[in-house]
Amino acid sequence: MTRMNKGFAYVFNTPREDRKVAQVYSGRGADESPVAVDVAVIDHGAQERLVRLQELLFASCVGLKDHKLKVSRRVIGVLTAYLIKHFPVAKALEPRSLFVARVEECLDAVEMSVADIWRSPLR
Repeated sequence: MTRMNKGFAYVFNTPREDRKVAQVYSGRGADESPVAVDVAVIDHGAQERLVRLQELLFASCVGLKDHKLKVSRRVIGVLTAYLIKHFPVAKALEPRSLFVARVEECLDAVEMSVADIWRSPLR
């Protein structure tokens, strides 16, 4: 291999190797793809309330007429799942943050409690 080819091989192969090492350190196999958490695993009754919660939380992203600006329901479902999963930690870190206040306001509007949301199988 010429010196230039070795340089290109190093530049272009190093990020791929770095990603594999990072995946192993995070507990996944080197070639496994990540699995996203989704709200589809929740029972039907809770999903109805979560749909209302999603409509309040993501009102600026849902129901837009321009399809380029609209965020898909699946993406919103994944975002909601991670919000449910990490909300107690965020609340413990800064209970007076705007994020916590907005989520609690939306939970009150759909008549859900933090305990209800934390009991879900997503955690």
